[in-house]
Amino acid sequence: MADMMTFPETVEEFMEQYKVVDTKRVYTNGVELVPIFRMKQWFEHLPSAEPEIITCKYCKNFRRWIDTDITFCDLIDGTVCKDDFCSKAERITDEAD
Repeated sequence: MADMMTFPETVEEFMEQYKVVDTKRVYTNGVELVPIFRMKQWFEHLPSAEPEIITCKYCKNFRRWIDTDITFCDLIDGTVCKDDFCSKAERITDEAD
């Protein structure tokens, strides 16, 4: 049977759950320690702090006027695009909606 790791709401709760205490005071003076691999797990589960940068031509809202070179963003009130970056861009995917 496989176990699934769950993450609490705060990093403090996570550290409390996975801490190791050197009660015999062999390596420390009894401080609480959290293994590095556990902290890496915490950081990997967080959503990415940096948004993905998508140019307009790879955005699913990117459109081109028929028989012209004029392009626009269908999401932002017909704003003309010049292959710039869009803060509301959504990457084109092969998934069916």
